[in-house]
Amino acid sequence: MAAANDVKKTPYGRPHKAADGRWYQYVTHPLSRETVRVTGADEAEVYERVGALKRLRQDARLGVLGEGEVMARAALVAAGPSAVEEAYRAYVDAKPKARAAAAKGIWRNRLAAFHGKLVAELTEGAARTWVEEQRAEGMTEATIRNAWDHLAAAVRRLRVDKRIAELPWGAFRPPSKPKRHKEGAARVDCCRNVEEFLACLAAARRRELRCGYETGLMYKVGAMGVLGLRQAEAGALGWEDTQEFSEVDASGTQRPVLVVSISYQVSRRWREEHPEWRRPMAKCKWDSAGTITLRGLGAALLIAHREALRERGLYHPKGPVFPDQKRAPGIYWREGPVLVPPEVSREIARDAGMPNWEKYNTHSWRHSFGTMNAAVLNGDLLRVAELMRHADPDMSLTYIHTARGGPSSRLEAAPAFTEGLLRPPTLALPGRAPALSRALEASGRTIDAAVEREREEKKVLSKKRRRGVLKTRGRFVEVLAEWGGEGVPSPIIKMADDAYSKAYKRARREGGGKERCQAAGQRGRSGLLSAWKRFAAGKARLRGRIPGTGPRGR
Repeated sequence: MAAANDVKKTPYGRPHKAADGRWYQYVTHPLSRETVRVTGADEAEVYERVGALKRLRQDARLGVLGEGEVMARAALVAAGPSAVEEAYRAYVDAKPKARAAAAKGIWRNRLAAFHGKLVAELTEGAARTWVEEQRAEGMTEATIRNAWDHLAAAVRRLRVDKRIAELPWGAFRPPSKPKRHKEGAARVDCCRNVEEFLACLAAARRRELRCGYETGLMYKVGAMGVLGLRQAEAGALGWEDTQEFSEVDASGTQRPVLVVSISYQVSRRWREEHPEWRRPMAKCKWDSAGTITLRGLGAALLIAHREALRERGLYHPKGPVFPDQKRAPGIYWREGPVLVPPEVSREIARDAGMPNWEKYNTHSWRHSFGTMNAAVLNGDLLRVAELMRHADPDMSLTYIHTARGGPSSRLEAAPAFTEGLLRPPTLALPGRAPALSRALEASGRTIDAAVEREREEKKVLSKKRRRGVLKTRGRFVEVLAEWGGEGVPSPIIKMADDAYSKAYKRARREGGGKERCQAAGQRGRSGLLSAWKRFAAGKARLRGRIPGTGPRGR
């Protein structure tokens, strides 16, 4: 390679040296015509890479290489061989602050063997050697697997960006130690037939009646059971995801049919991470979107739930199926994946007289969906996997439990609920006025919960601020009466420390990390000290206590 002093300027100027010691130059991409950064160990290497990009541009014009091949080669030429540390740093930067700290600790403590390595060196042999070293240090299989999954996720980003063609370690993955369970005992139990499922729905309704307020618990359990939903998917389900039809059965009676599209799930802090979203739009687990058609009991459950929400003023055509009722009045999308706590599911199973009720949790209703459908479909595993949206039919086997008693009746032809259970009386719960809900529904406007909540919070915040300003100003007046005019009084320092503590705790409640909380506390402290200085200077000018601020300075 030529010496750096012998290198001529590129058409884009001379390369520059970065803070990390590498050289870089900005050039035009051969296909997209966007500006890309070409890096190298020295100026000569940068010049060679710029020349390689020019040759790629000529090959693209002549049709020697396809578009995909040019894009892949251009990414490799511009950045050079990818370093493991560079890939992991980009992976950490893309994670939320709360999770980035844990990822940094794993890189520092568990992945030190890969510092200074290139991605191409992460072969299967190198990975197995690293696993043996970790075991020799006394690390558990779960710790090793967790560290490897972080590293693999960072390298997979390079494959998505077409920086590498395939993973250098192939199909290798550290083995995980299987969890031990009692022989013949399942971790999760569920309803084995439709009759047991109906008993659990009735128990859920009785629990609501005992509590004295409407939470839609029966409908939540029913939706997860008849649709096979994970609770995060049920929280993101909207009425615009459902389409209602009618069909005529063999007896000539029209009955409703609902087609439900399952596309999203609720993720934690989705409003903070995606403020542009009107509703939860995180992809389903394993990207397992799908469509379920409901007839009979399933359709009747959702239709009855919709009418109950309409009566309470919590229904909107583009609103959530299960609104967050903790923020009343209003129609709000849920901000967390928890729909039914596991202890509530166990209480329902116990009240319904289910065997092994202590093994029930929220996922038991999805297990019930798989078990009931497997019984009805005579064990057709491929069809069950399709309904449960599993890519691997073997996964569906873990959801199929042995039936108790006789064969399960078909869910569509299950015994109908009584009128009092399907259309229960509306219990007391503060919510949006029904008249307003009907007006919004007729106008077709979408209720943006974030905008509405922000408006209400601003009203409350403005009142609190006015009260706080008056209280702080009154305290300033008391301190100023005893102040000698030099330094910052100790009561003001105490107030500044209190402002720091309040701002720190407020940021902590909002889910901020340590740095964010400290920055909020510093802003609170400096804001109060600045307010005191302005207040004291204004009063001093009026009294003539500060030199140069007498009548001439007024």
